[in-house]
Amino acid sequence: MVATDRTYNRPERDDYLPADSWIATASGRKMFPLDPRAEDIAIEDIAKALSQLCRFTGHCRSFYSVAEHCLRVSHACDPADALWGLLHKRRRRTSPTSHDP
Repeated sequence: MVATDRTYNRPERDDYLPADSWIATASGRKMFPLDPRAEDIAIEDIAKALSQLCRFTGHCRSFYSVAEHCLRVSHACDPADALWGLLHKRRRRTSPTSHDP
C-alpha cells in the first residue's frame, strides 16, 4: 500500500508512483520524492540512506557505500567545493535507479 496525503499537480503516467506518494525516512519524516520540499529533508536521513547503498550495485570485493564515496570526493575537492562533493549523490537517497560509477 502506498501512503498518500499531499496534492501534486503532475500529469499521471503509468510508470510513476501516484503523485502524492511518500516514503518514511529514518528520522520519521515524510519525504515526497515527486514533490520534495526543504523542510522534508534532513542531512541525517541522507547520510543514513547513502551509508546503506553499495556502490557499483554491489559488484565490488567488499562493501563500499555511496556515503563513503561522497566523503572521499569531498576530501578530494577544493575546500570551496567540499559541500558539493559531499552531497553530489544526494538524490540516490530516494531513487537509486542510476547505476553509473
